[in-house]
Amino acid sequence: MRDYEVTVIYDLALAESEGRDAPVQRLTAMVRNHGGEVTAVDHWGRRRLAYPIRHKIDGDYVVARVRLDPANVRPLEHSLRIDEQVYRFLVVRAEDLPPLTVKGAAPAAQPAAAPAAAEASPSAGAPEPAGETPAADEEPSAHLEGDDSGEAPEESEESGPEGEDPNP
Repeated sequence: MRDYEVTVIYDLALAESEGRDAPVQRLTAMVRNHGGEVTAVDHWGRRRLAYPIRHKIDGDYVVARVRLDPANVRPLEHSLRIDEQVYRFLVVRAEDLPPLTVKGAAPAAQPAAAPAAAEASPSAGAPEPAGETPAADEEPSAHLEGDDSGEAPEESEESGPEGEDPNP
């Protein structure tokens, strides 16, 4: 069995007619019917779609981590494809994905990690070393050696043949 992440966008009519948790229950039942188990569920709820699907502009998003036999992934996808309440779905292997965090759950590791991250990177208010910043009296757009993007000296503009416009 492998870990997968399943993201499904359901029609809002499902949640309105069968209850708020109907999309989560429907996905959980579908995974169990295909021999899998749901390890984590994050119900995002009503979200705006990037583009209209079936003339609707909002959908009900559910993201779940599931443990499923690889042979049962295709039948699960087929079941999602023929479900009329499903607008879109995506099933990906979860090996390279970060752990699923559920909205409303306060992770205890984040407050402890924040001060450590602040110590590792310099704060925005700290002065930078003088060697890394240009001096105030130097122009940052000064012509650099080998840089052809700057304007040519005035002598080269007048060096063209007489009677011709140097700027065609």
